[in-house]
Amino acid sequence: MINLSDIFQGRGATIPNLNSLANGSLWVGLPNIQVTGPVDVSDARVLEESQRRDWVLRAFKHMWEGYKTHAFGHDQLSPVSNSSADPYNGWGATIIDALDTLLVMNLTKEYEICRPHIASIDFTYTCAVVGELGRFHSTCPNSKLSSHSTLSLFETTIRYLGGLISAYDLSGDQLLLDRAIELGNWLLPALGTKSGLPVNAYEVGMNPDGGETGSCSPAEVGSLTLEMIRLSMLTGDDRYYAAVQRITDFLESGFSSTESATNATGGRLGTLFPISINPDNGTFASNYYSFSAYEDSYYEYLLKTFKLTGGIIPQYKEMWESTIDAAYRYFVRPVGVVPGFTNLTVVGSYEDDDFTPSMDHLTCFVGGMLALGSKLLNRPGDFIAATNITNLCIWGYESMASGVGGESFTLYKNDDPSRFTEVEKGNEPAVGLAGTPAGVSGVNGVYMGRPEAIESVFYMWRTTGDRYWQDKGWSMFTAWVKASITEAGFATLKDVTSQDSGLTDDIQSFVYAETFKYYYLLFSPFDLVSLDDWVFNTECHPFRIPKPKLYTTATASTTKHFENIPNTMYGQGTAIQQWARIQEASGLLR
Repeated sequence: MINLSDIFQGRGATIPNLNSLANGSLWVGLPNIQVTGPVDVSDARVLEESQRRDWVLRAFKHMWEGYKTHAFGHDQLSPVSNSSADPYNGWGATIIDALDTLLVMNLTKEYEICRPHIASIDFTYTCAVVGELGRFHSTCPNSKLSSHSTLSLFETTIRYLGGLISAYDLSGDQLLLDRAIELGNWLLPALGTKSGLPVNAYEVGMNPDGGETGSCSPAEVGSLTLEMIRLSMLTGDDRYYAAVQRITDFLESGFSSTESATNATGGRLGTLFPISINPDNGTFASNYYSFSAYEDSYYEYLLKTFKLTGGIIPQYKEMWESTIDAAYRYFVRPVGVVPGFTNLTVVGSYEDDDFTPSMDHLTCFVGGMLALGSKLLNRPGDFIAATNITNLCIWGYESMASGVGGESFTLYKNDDPSRFTEVEKGNEPAVGLAGTPAGVSGVNGVYMGRPEAIESVFYMWRTTGDRYWQDKGWSMFTAWVKASITEAGFATLKDVTSQDSGLTDDIQSFVYAETFKYYYLLFSPFDLVSLDDWVFNTECHPFRIPKPKLYTTATASTTKHFENIPNTMYGQGTAIQQWARIQEASGLLR
């Protein structure tokens, strides 16, 4: 078996003492992120903010009650049929994802209801079928389960481990840290490959033992640092930190880099990664580059890990800046085809030496990331880009018949002659703009409650104090709830280009974790989960940033109000898991 402590030789090893990192004594004094200048605090505006926050809370309660009634203990609610689904291990993803939202919204009684379930989860018992990036396609307990089933390391880390750590940071509830440590220990062996980059489809209880990783995506392997480093901070156990630092070191130096625009398989655009990489031989299985699916959170985590660790590991800052500079050269470009707008920027894709001006909803997070990076690293140009990218994502909502943004839209290129079309003006032919809306060549109209657009709106509000962003966010929120509401919650929209968009019987747990939390914080006081004191993982789970004389670890005084749960209850299996075992055993008896 590989000993991670023996093979870890990365730049992060220069940190002299993990405890010093955890208690903030090495803090270098990073700039504040949130605005300190004037904000409109007129009575009317303050009242309006409070009323909007209350409506967000009401909407969240509506969906939470639907989940409790029809799906409690399952991964997610099916809000049209009033049933349940289990695409993420069958551990109750919505409960873990919603924990910190419940705490942020001061719904402490609802939080208490969740604690016995959290204590009882058996992390070795999961749904057996796994698909792309861990998007499972099975249902517990109706599908066959196994005590040695495959899970998505990526999804399990950002949703479950991140959710437990965040809720502990917010509450000091020792139960959550105990369960986070246990889950972290189950996941850690996945990083014991030859390169240190994990296999995403991981079988709990197994160990790669120096084996190969195979093809993987940057997001799968590069989105573990926040969770594992925070776990090291809270426990004093450097194994988690050492394992993910080894990943970062390999991603920095394990692949050749060029500044050539040639984008053939096996090449590379600066320090950017394509969507598929192979650490075993240092090659690439794709020539598609973007900040969207399979890549997004890797870049996000470089910047946020620099912030979480107090700026004492310059490696993360350097890697992030180099990738952002490369993105500007290849697929971040101004938009010139939307009539009436001159302040829009698209974050598209680049493949085979060709730029495509498509804006995925997933990519809308880039506005918030650049706003954070601009303030943190003193890069004013990034803030201009952040503003223009966020405005494009807002336009993507406002230009649709439903008022809600879809999964993606593709713009015409500025020099594409097909963006003009012949129209009649009176009795004479004239030249008009093609596309519906004008400037758009295609739309994927599905909306599954994604948070990335409101995420960037939230960052723009917290960094500017301009209530323009609150107003835009409120329009987005009201359009979404109007179009998607059901008796039990809010459902996925089939087609945002239609006022009657239709509903799909699905809603992801991230709507509880991210979408509602960002909307709630958009209308909350600045000191509630301040960006100067917290950093969000890619599932919007906030981790406390250690600072001198501010915070070390949770103390007993913060946990005394929680009811004690016997250790014998830990890991015994949730009600869903126990019933599944009965069904499985019955099948074996037959």
